[in-house]
Amino acid sequence: GAPANERFDWLIEKACELGAHAIQPLLCERSVLRVQGERAERKQAHWQAVAVAAAEQCGRTRPLDVRAPLALPAWLA
Repeated sequence: GAPANERFDWLIEKACELGAHAIQPLLCERSVLRVQGERAERKQAHWQAVAVAAAEQCGRTRPLDVRAPLALPAWLA
């Protein structure tokens, strides 16, 4: 599940530095992070900007893809 606050930003930075290709935020039943609709789109855009900055910092040519947040049942389907 996706952590709240700046923890997810840090997670994206480290995943990019380690060479991850994509991140899929999962919204679980007991997740602290709750985003829907336009707020989810703004969060995804922010996370993608974090990924671009992390890619530039570590010398990576392509940033990782931060996908739209999904609820766990939707992701499993």
